[in-house]
Amino acid sequence: MIRQAKKADVAKLAELMLIIFQDMELPLLAKIGKEKLKNLLLQTFQEEEYRYSYTNALVAELDGEVVGVVYCYNPQSEKVNDSAFEQQLSGQYNLQEQLFFQTEVLPDEWYLDSIALFSKARGKGLGTKLLLAALEKAKEKGAVNVGLNVEQNNQRARELYENLGFVEVAEVEIVGHKYGHLQKRLFD
Repeated sequence: MIRQAKKADVAKLAELMLIIFQDMELPLLAKIGKEKLKNLLLQTFQEEEYRYSYTNALVAELDGEVVGVVYCYNPQSEKVNDSAFEQQLSGQYNLQEQLFFQTEVLPDEWYLDSIALFSKARGKGLGTKLLLAALEKAKEKGAVNVGLNVEQNNQRARELYENLGFVEVAEVEIVGHKYGHLQKRLFD
């Protein structure tokens, strides 16, 4: 089942995002460690205006348990949405850093920020269902274009996105890794 995330889901959301942050080799993870980063995520994921708020998440459930997430939102608020995390990081650890330094979106597109599944949920079609639900949400919000980034060497994910109609329109670098920026037009 795919549904809108709730505040009660933030612990699972934090675990899922840590999978992505570890894969990205996020510098902040090396600086403060996994547990401290997880605690920061638990706090900020409850903020309604944050990029990774539960309000921007759709979750996949398997046997009543959250096993996957996709974050999608209006990119116009991307910069504003990071302030909750930066304030917590500054207040708790006296670090003046951003989670990400580069912009990840192109103008005039709805953004699929992150998608993650626990290993036990992979291969069951839940990733596709999450993506389709995110595309539907973007349509409901009036988005014309939807964009996302896929690491250049992640062929499996790239094939999934291309099968759903995404095409590469640019190359970007995020935290020292090369990504293809893919886009799908929802309306002509």
